[in-house]
Amino acid sequence: MKIKEFKTEARKKELKALERDLLDKEKTYFSSRTHESTREKKNPAKVRKMRIEIAILKTIIREKIVESIK
Repeated sequence: MKIKEFKTEARKKELKALERDLLDKEKTYFSSRTHESTREKKNPAKVRKMRIEIAILKTIIREKIVESIK
């Protein structure tokens, strides 16, 4: 899934689903980092994409929290 599509799909989700997705992405990212440290190299493009998706999810979650406060 491309980043633009990921953003539009994430904006349609509710806050709980976004938090669950964020937790899953962070677990996957952490496990890929630990594999890298043990010399099992992963595709660096996938790792970069994971970091971007985590940042997008955090941003959208923050926007939804601020929006609900107003």
